[in-house]
Amino acid sequence: MKNFNVLFLFVMLSYSCEPQQKKQETRQESRFRSINLPYNFEAPSEKYELPNELKEISGLSYYQKNQLICVNDEEGQIFIYDINQQKIIDKIS
Repeated sequence: MKNFNVLFLFVMLSYSCEPQQKKQETRQESRFRSINLPYNFEAPSEKYELPNELKEISGLSYYQKNQLICVNDEEGQIFIYDINQQKIIDKIS
């Protein structure tokens, strides 16, 4: 279940960078509609608000149990974010 939460978090981060106006559905979005996932993106079971320091990350991935690794390639920084603590626990330049 945690992997799906990470997937949801990644999708929400990606979506938050787009303008709020409606866009035409892309091929990739239409492909996701045909996949039967055991996760409902319209009604998530959990939501996480990331700290402002992670607003400009360009990559996000599962790292270890309850941890995400977030990459800011513009500033050359890597952040380790703990999902349970809901905070950055390490920052690597």
